[in-house]
Amino acid sequence: RACQKAMPGVPMVATFDKGINYVTLQWTNPAGNYTGVKVYHKLSSSSDWSSVDSTITSGATTCKVSGLSAGNTYDFKVESYYSNITNVGTTSVATLVSVDTMPNAPSLSVSSRSSSAIVFSWSKPSGGISGYIFYYKKNSASSYTSVSLGSNVTSYNLSGLDQGTIYNAYLKAYYNTESN
Repeated sequence: RACQKAMPGVPMVATFDKGINYVTLQWTNPAGNYTGVKVYHKLSSSSDWSSVDSTITSGATTCKVSGLSAGNTYDFKVESYYSNITNVGTTSVATLVSVDTMPNAPSLSVSSRSSSAIVFSWSKPSGGISGYIFYYKKNSASSYTSVSLGSNVTSYNLSGLDQGTIYNAYLKAYYNTESN
């Protein structure tokens, strides 16, 4: 009698970490002996699955899927395999509602000024926003000072300025750690 290996268990997709045009999947390790896992993705409206990475070895529990288009809905599946035998029919499939978009650059304007202060304002740009970073410096300075601001902030009062001095300022919106 030949000894047969039991089919590996099912890796269950546990969480998504989504960003600008990417998703990081995390799954539980499948039970039993297995060589590795295979990760696939597709547009939810499609029937064609694409392989993400064929070299995910046993013990790995995450995979970053890049090159996704913002606003689309994707399905992901994770399959365990032993040698070259895939655990067909017992995959973990998960659906992600949509991938985030990079926020558009906010348009910065001066809403008021005095001899020692300037109030800058902006409108919240389209796209997912986690917050803003306001940068400023004296024209003669070599580096900018940065101020982190929350996602609901739409103005900043830059005070303590030297009269008659030129200042440079700009604003970046960011989602997670990716900015524009």
